[in-house]
Amino acid sequence: MSRRAVPKAYPEVRSTRATPVSRDNLSTTAVQSPKAQPQMRGLRKGPRGMGSSAKPRDFAGSLKHLAGMLRGQGAKLALILACRAGSVLRAVLVPWLLGHATGRVVQAAGSAVALDFAGLAQQLLFAALVRGGAVALNFSQAWVKAGLVQGISLRCRQQAHDTNRNSRQAR
Repeated sequence: MSRRAVPKAYPEVRSTRATPVSRDNLSTTAVQSPKAQPQMRGLRKGPRGMGSSAKPRDFAGSLKHLAGMLRGQGAKLALILACRAGSVLRAVLVPWLLGHATGRVVQAAGSAVALDFAGLAQQLLFAALVRGGAVALNFSQAWVKAGLVQGISLRCRQQAHDTNRNSRQAR
């Protein structure tokens, strides 16, 4: 290893440590001290400028306001949760069913017993139907949720418009 003087412009690099030389002896790299690692402040994992830095001043009040807006939507919320739970249950059930079908094929391959193609086809068809049901429930959940969000955002815009109009008339 060779020693190299580090310019003063790089205070995070220790000048007392030996710098490793690459195997081809052509390039050298300075070893940084453990404290010299750049510090990440906040969540900066995505592209710059994405995400909102605005935070509500009164989070509890904002949560109560949102709960008030959702107060009349209990049936839609229950339907969304039921569809989501059914979709997840069916999506988890499909690999289990396919595992049983795979076990049936492996068992037939390892023994002299012939493979029951009719039973295998029935099992695979049932797994496909269960997966189709999961997709249908996922689609219906997304459809109801989109309608709910659109309705709430429409009411928010109307409230903001009415508040703005009332404040202009008060002047």
